[in-house]
Amino acid sequence: MTLCADGSGAKTAEIDGEAQGALNRVVGYLADRDNIVTLLSEERLPASQPLPAPVIGKARACALHKIMGLAGLPHAQHYALSAAALGEPWPLSTLADLTEGEAQTVWGHLCRLYPKAREVAAQLQRRRPAQAAA
Repeated sequence: MTLCADGSGAKTAEIDGEAQGALNRVVGYLADRDNIVTLLSEERLPASQPLPAPVIGKARACALHKIMGLAGLPHAQHYALSAAALGEPWPLSTLADLTEGEAQTVWGHLCRLYPKAREVAAQLQRRRPAQAAA
């Protein structure tokens, strides 16, 4: 879990690399852990340095991997295809660290090379509400 506050006091939180829209979930998570918080590190950025761009996180990276696989791309090639989409010379080490813009670029590249990806994503999206109801 990562908690952040900027110079103006605005707070953000991530759990397992996934950004949380509200801090209520984080507070609930801490309450389930007897309210014990250990500060592992503190980093103060200079006011002139922009904050790092948010990343898509593990959950969305996992979904992207699933779509790639079901569309026909072998798992060993997921990182190379993503790197090629971004113009990187070497395969990426993780998809979870993609920014939103990079993820959209990878998605567009995947859909050009594997047109079935859009259909697979739509099928997975239709299954989610059914699974949540079960």
